[in-house]
Amino acid sequence: MMARAIIVGFLLLIYCINNISASVIRNISTDKSALLAFKAQITNDPNEILSKNWTQQGTTVCSWIGVSRSTKHQRVVALNLKSLRLGGSVPKEIGNLSFLSFLEIGNNTFIGEIPNEVGFLKKLKYLSLQMNNLTGQIPQSLGFLPRLELLDLSENDLFGNVPLSIFNVSSLKLIDLGFNDLTGTLPNDMCSNLPLLQSLFMAHNHLVGELPSGLDKCTQLKYLSLSYNRFTGNLPRDMWNMSKLEDMFLGWNNLSVAEYGSKGLVSTMGDVYSCGILLMETFTRKKPTDDLFVEELTLKRWVFEAFPDNVVDIGDANLFSREDEQFSSKETCFKLLMELALHCTAELPQDRISMKHVLLNKIQTQFLQSATTTQNGN
Repeated sequence: MMARAIIVGFLLLIYCINNISASVIRNISTDKSALLAFKAQITNDPNEILSKNWTQQGTTVCSWIGVSRSTKHQRVVALNLKSLRLGGSVPKEIGNLSFLSFLEIGNNTFIGEIPNEVGFLKKLKYLSLQMNNLTGQIPQSLGFLPRLELLDLSENDLFGNVPLSIFNVSSLKLIDLGFNDLTGTLPNDMCSNLPLLQSLFMAHNHLVGELPSGLDKCTQLKYLSLSYNRFTGNLPRDMWNMSKLEDMFLGWNNLSVAEYGSKGLVSTMGDVYSCGILLMETFTRKKPTDDLFVEELTLKRWVFEAFPDNVVDIGDANLFSREDEQFSSKETCFKLLMELALHCTAELPQDRISMKHVLLNKIQTQFLQSATTTQNGN
């Protein structure tokens, strides 16, 4: 009997091992198929990164560029293809990467809509599709990602309303939907289920209506940017209760702020400060929350330390080329813009220049933008 029990146990062990192995092979095969479907939608790969490295024969998924696999489950957990100059569309098969926790394809030229199937990625914590040419509406399914901490869809061509479902993802720490064509209003209870949110960026859209009341329920909020929209009305009084707030940018809306300025909440000098930070963001392509800025190094300090001798080194690389016949004039204009930005962001409000002077300097901004457009069009 003892020998028979040992044999039965041994056979059961072999059966389990074989089934586990088959399951692992089947699951990683699912991941591989999803990635090959992603590759099939790539129409531009100038460095031949995916075309040569992501091959069906002779390589394993874990050796593919941009792909990371967990040792425990042998599944794909991260896909990082940022700044590889890739073009194409995002296939629905992306939703089959069921163990994916990190998805970064920012700073490429992806087009088309964000597939609803991204909402199938229940383990996803980090989703960055920023700086592409994505269109369409933001899928409601992104609000069904229970572990999502970072959502960055900025600098695309997305339109329509902001999905209400996003404001129910209680794990979110950063939401960046800036520089799109989003419309509609923001709900008053948008912060009711966002206890961990630290950064909210929705600048440069077409949002309307009054600012939502209840923003103070985002108790951890440090950075709030709603500039360059079409908000109207007064600032909600509960914004006084936002004790963790470090930077708030509300400029270039149709807000009535005079009655609050005397009480210390915001003033026209705050709009000037916002303008200065936006100038820095626009022409350096950096954000105050970028990984570069840690401890006491802020975006403003970074610009200050580079000014004036090394200021060109911090500019957007697409703006400057020493072979460009307009380099000298662009350099001069960029220095003037960064000087203006530093004047706008002086520590003491009384030391900042007036909004009148900011407007007088807009022509310099327009010149540089025009020169950039001309360069990119050639």
